[in-house]
Amino acid sequence: MGGASKRAKSCPGQGTQVDCKNHTMVVWKIHFEQLNYVASFARELLEYPLFTVNQILGRNNMSPKRPQGVVMLLMLMVFNVSGAFVGITIGNDMSNLPSATDIVAILKAKKIQHVRLIDSDHQMLTALANTGIEVMVGVPNDQLLRVGQSRSTAADWINKNVAAYTPATNITYIAVGNEVLNNIPNAALVLVPALQFLQSALLAANLNTQVKVSSPHSMDMISKAFPPSTATFNSTWSSIMSQYLQFLKNTGSSFMLNAQPYYGYVGGQGVFPLEYALFRSLSPNSQISDPNTNLFYTNMFDAMIDATYNSIQAMNFTGIPVLVTASGWPWRGGQNEKAATVDNALVYNTNLIHHVLNNSGTPSQPNNQSSTYIFELFNEDLRSGPVSEQNWGIMFPNATTVYSLSFEDVATTIPESPALRGMFCVANSSAPHSALKHSLDWACGPGSANCSAIQPGQPCYESDNIVAVASYAFNDYYHRTQASGGTCSFNGTAMITSTDPSHGSCIFAGSTGANGSNGGTASGPPHRIVRRPTRFRPPSSVVTVAEAMSSFPTSRFPFAAGAGGPGGGGGSSVRPWGSSGGTSVSSSGKRIQKELLDLNASDCSAGPKGDNLYHWLSTIIGPQGSPYEGGIFFLDIVFPPDYPFKPPMVTFKTRIYHCNIDSAGKVHLDILRDGWSPAFTISKVLLAIKDIISNPDPYTPLVMSISRQYLTDRTKHDEIAAEWTMRFAR
Repeated sequence: MGGASKRAKSCPGQGTQVDCKNHTMVVWKIHFEQLNYVASFARELLEYPLFTVNQILGRNNMSPKRPQGVVMLLMLMVFNVSGAFVGITIGNDMSNLPSATDIVAILKAKKIQHVRLIDSDHQMLTALANTGIEVMVGVPNDQLLRVGQSRSTAADWINKNVAAYTPATNITYIAVGNEVLNNIPNAALVLVPALQFLQSALLAANLNTQVKVSSPHSMDMISKAFPPSTATFNSTWSSIMSQYLQFLKNTGSSFMLNAQPYYGYVGGQGVFPLEYALFRSLSPNSQISDPNTNLFYTNMFDAMIDATYNSIQAMNFTGIPVLVTASGWPWRGGQNEKAATVDNALVYNTNLIHHVLNNSGTPSQPNNQSSTYIFELFNEDLRSGPVSEQNWGIMFPNATTVYSLSFEDVATTIPESPALRGMFCVANSSAPHSALKHSLDWACGPGSANCSAIQPGQPCYESDNIVAVASYAFNDYYHRTQASGGTCSFNGTAMITSTDPSHGSCIFAGSTGANGSNGGTASGPPHRIVRRPTRFRPPSSVVTVAEAMSSFPTSRFPFAAGAGGPGGGGGSSVRPWGSSGGTSVSSSGKRIQKELLDLNASDCSAGPKGDNLYHWLSTIIGPQGSPYEGGIFFLDIVFPPDYPFKPPMVTFKTRIYHCNIDSAGKVHLDILRDGWSPAFTISKVLLAIKDIISNPDPYTPLVMSISRQYLTDRTKHDEIAAEWTMRFAR
């Protein structure tokens, strides 16, 4: 199959952190993929670190004196802060391609801001000038040999196809070849040289920070993609793949992946259900999990991305983001291509757009959102292969629509469906409470229902009425997903009714307005759907909401101890279903809240990531007088559910040359291991980390080579440490 698989990319919601010294604050957010010196951690540093004015201005004087007079707020380095995006691919294997001007008009009408050109068509590049649309151009496979064998040919290609059109045309990526190792293996040896020659030409043209270079690969490069945790690249190409990954690491570029669940579904021959490929919700009894990690996968797309990340990690590379350069679904196929239908294509691409735009990440990479180019804008009638290969487009070449797609962020809203108005999916009051609990957990977890309105203190919360609360969750799920295949079943615990269950200020989706609503939610604007890593549970087990709290975001599970309202991480008194009497908010949540208020550690900032009280981001300023002076080091802090009886897990997200901190960011610190005491606080942890940065312990190292150098050649050690600080932490 030569088609869609053979050819053909992020920041979470706002969060505010607390400065340890209460100095003047500056909130800044960086689209790190555009910065070479932090490229290897581009998709992990995704919050709003805070710094004092002195730190931002780079002054060496880290005096604790408070700034006097007028407070100065500086906004630094404002780049693209929109998170993951969805773009579209435009091919050229068609007999009657619309004019470039007409194509750009279509892109504008559909509000498409990112486009991938299979080649570097000059008419398209001219028409895209001054539109603001970000453009990926391509070096076709038939040009790869020439570009990869000659530095001058590569330079000429850049001059004619990139430099000649920038900055008017916003070219941001070059896709070199397409699935080269599978399609034209005889050119494999020149792939990396081609990347390097083009990168050198961009450098010479002073375009290397604006334009990145990479090469798309298909899932065929992965020997066995499921389970994702054990996925590895085909060993035949180990040497070339290692060079390719090293190039991406050095240049801060993304791994380009053509992720096509259609081929995965067809090739699986019934192993995976169609719903899994189409992003349709699986029933609680049909979950698909990775047996090695116990993470469950609600869709094949995420599994493909995680398989790619794990394949990269298996070659000892980290910090390389995955950019999906092609993903789609054919709308028409031959007699034996039963899955290629208009309905399936519409469902897949609609759900794909929603999934990418909600910035949810994947089960094993929740903080790494993969931007995606849908394959494709137009049907390509000249392509060879089965009937489906010619029918991936959302439009015909004459610019008429096959089916309609919205490229805007509609992932957070419940679409208005006139057919569902006045219809409600409610809990069956005769169902066992244990079964309702199980279904409620699933609806508010993998089902992605917006359960904020049934949290304590919200309009639809009823502590003694699980039927009412489950009804709200079931109905929200049904109205949110019915258009893409969602049903009102929940293993027989739910049913359809025309009786409006809305009451007071608790308004159910689908309400006709008798209660002052027209299908909205009771808690105001719907919350963004966020799927974090979750632990798979066997279908036979009855999962209580309290148990599920260890696996799912607290904002979806209001009935377990420690769950707070939609904007916070605790503080409400809640009672688990089926219990008698109340239980207070978890002691760990209260302890973390108190430490947040009492935070006191110099030259640092720290605070929750979004509304997750148990996941913090922190920055530490490199200590004066050390080779790390002036550096800004980002840390990830995760509190265990039984904190403070167990220590937090602290990981450096900024690279640092230090014998007690390894390449994965793990910190060797006694108080984070056997020396931990419940009396310690996060302030003491941050101070201890600052101290070990200044005073390494070479006798209990994590990195033996750095420890040996520290002991034998301190001058050289400090030179390298300072160089790394300048390169990665400033």
